[in-house]
Amino acid sequence: MHKQNDTKRRIIEKTKSLLKMKPNITVRDIAEACYVNIAAVNYYFSSKENLLNIVMKETVDDLKTTVQAAMERLPEESGTEEALESMVNVIYNFAIDNMGIVSYMFLQPNTQWDSSNLIIEGFFEDNEFTEKVFAEISRGTGIEDNVILRARYMLLFSSFSIPIFIQMLQERSKSSRGIAPLKDPDFKRAYVSELVRFLK
Repeated sequence: MHKQNDTKRRIIEKTKSLLKMKPNITVRDIAEACYVNIAAVNYYFSSKENLLNIVMKETVDDLKTTVQAAMERLPEESGTEEALESMVNVIYNFAIDNMGIVSYMFLQPNTQWDSSNLIIEGFFEDNEFTEKVFAEISRGTGIEDNVILRARYMLLFSSFSIPIFIQMLQERSKSSRGIAPLKDPDFKRAYVSELVRFLK
């Protein structure tokens, strides 16, 4: 049983690694990377779609955990700018590091519905995560109006949608031109700084 769990975990982790490099992977790609046969992938997950749904859910959970950890590391006396900058940096870095998975989630027609539900459930419904982020935004800004807090929260997370979407399309089309070079350190510094200024 222990060996089965190890194999299953290895397949999930290798699938994540493969997706980070390219959003279009096959069961054969996964099997070869894990040194197992295709039947083993199907045995553990029934289908490629089930495996990729697990990867997408874990990716969403990983982002939530990473954001929460960043908030917990903030000193009690940190102000609005520091709190927002910390969250923005975490989301920005996570998006860049997981661009292939994000691309798969949003550009594959057969996964768009499932991935959209994961995003909505994880980040845009009332849950422990959203409550913690609201509390951090409130602590940093002094805002107590729930409607304004929700608006700030929505701005924070939606501010990455268009730049990430542009980056995904550029990578997909192999275009070197564009106004949103997310992986460029100078652009990142400017984007984070302007976004924090806008949000506070």
